[in-house]
Amino acid sequence: MIDPIKRKPIGKPKPYKDPRGKYKWFVYYHDPKKDVRAKKLFVEKFSADEFYSTQSLVENKLGAEANNISFEDRKDILEAKRILENFDITFLDAIRTYANLSTELLEYKTTLPKVVEEYKRWAQLKKQSVSLRRAIEAFLDSKNKEQITTVNYRRTLETELERFCESFGDKTIVAQISNTEIEDWLNNLKTRVYVDSPTETIKGKPRKVYVETDTLMSITSRKGYRTTLYTFFRFCKMRDWVEENPMEKVASIRAKLRTPEIFKVDEIAHILSKTEPMSDLRAYIAIGAFAGLRSAEILRLTWDKIKLADREIVMNSEITKTGSRRVVKITENLAKWLSPYEEYLKTTELVVKPSFYKRFDDFRKAHNIKWVNNGLRHSAATYYLALTKNAYLTAEQMGHAVDVLKQHYNGLAREKEAIAYFNIEPK
Repeated sequence: MIDPIKRKPIGKPKPYKDPRGKYKWFVYYHDPKKDVRAKKLFVEKFSADEFYSTQSLVENKLGAEANNISFEDRKDILEAKRILENFDITFLDAIRTYANLSTELLEYKTTLPKVVEEYKRWAQLKKQSVSLRRAIEAFLDSKNKEQITTVNYRRTLETELERFCESFGDKTIVAQISNTEIEDWLNNLKTRVYVDSPTETIKGKPRKVYVETDTLMSITSRKGYRTTLYTFFRFCKMRDWVEENPMEKVASIRAKLRTPEIFKVDEIAHILSKTEPMSDLRAYIAIGAFAGLRSAEILRLTWDKIKLADREIVMNSEITKTGSRRVVKITENLAKWLSPYEEYLKTTELVVKPSFYKRFDDFRKAHNIKWVNNGLRHSAATYYLALTKNAYLTAEQMGHAVDVLKQHYNGLAREKEAIAYFNIEPK
């Protein structure tokens, strides 16, 4: 049988000998917060009497309620107090804490046990995760080992992830980075310019550094960052460093499709006429304009890949952007532009020689040529589609997806313009 809880009743006010002479009365009572018998001091007797009366009423009421506590409830109360002994908290404080936390969680439609389980799961995930710096280093190392990735692509990954790490911090655990934080970061990215450092120098000259401007980064650039982060967090998920890829919950960055700029027939004819025969500049422009190779692909192209007799350019995985082998048809007019280079076709030298871009810029300035970014490839795709009227054939030629090709190049040129374009030949 469980004995009833026994406590000494409140004591009547008694005189108190205070060494300082301030307090003259005291009352013994039970402190419910500390669950101990305590002593309260008073200056005046009427204050002690008033406190005694109030506490007596409380104790009488509690005593009556205590007498009504069932056997099972008393058993539960004692068991609860036993459980709490190791937590340095009173039974009443434990009840209050649980009630307060449960009340706060009502608006989230969850319970305290569920919150604890979620926290345990999160703590375990954090424990098996790694810092952002370590994750980026591992990711870039994996890309360096992939033969299909180009140097320029790896350099882009490194630059974009370095900026991401700069914003979020080296020691941040990757599992703690949320999709909302990433989305806010992407939406507020600013452009950077390359300028002289006001403080740092190299060999007496100002060191070049990037400085952030107040101009919001273009949608195209932010889409590039989003793609990089998607690939990075997918790698983290494969390593079990994150539970899910947060980029899957980051809204896509969309922009209106812009009509690609292309060169007119007479513009390409004029540009080629200004190039020197047998120069890498002429070869670069002719291959870009009539075969539609990307600029980076032409820079990686070697002469032996150009099979003039077969009217094909065989591009292996080291050359193409996607890492997939592609065979590009050589049009008859392009064959005439390339025929003077026949001796080069037997070599494995690069089509484009070193310091090409500097010489290319000098060429454009010297002849006052208004250049169109990616204009050679856009022009080749546009006129080839207008000439063949075959989106699938054109997509295969350009290494494009068919739907992308139709969205960008369909209807930009007429058939007679395309015929004139592919009749541009060296004089």
